[in-house]
Amino acid sequence: PFTDFKAEKDFQVCFWDAGNKTVRSFFAGIATRLTKKGRAYVCWSSFGNKTLLRKLARANRLSLTHRGRREGRGGMFYDVYEIRPVTI
Repeated sequence: PFTDFKAEKDFQVCFWDAGNKTVRSFFAGIATRLTKKGRAYVCWSSFGNKTLLRKLARANRLSLTHRGRREGRGGMFYDVYEIRPVTI
């Protein structure tokens, strides 16, 4: 889900995430699921809040690297980010 907005219908949870709860939970828990060299990927739409992704990654000691972009309908873009644990 890309945007802080309440889903009115079941299928809308793919796009809307009230309070960004799903995204926050994903970033908060991903480090416990990755090995030191592990990685996860997330796709994010151009209408989503990219600043939020960077803030969540930093807050959860994760690196966020842009890996690719595809254009969708209506001029929308979908970006793929690689997520890795930050090692000291």
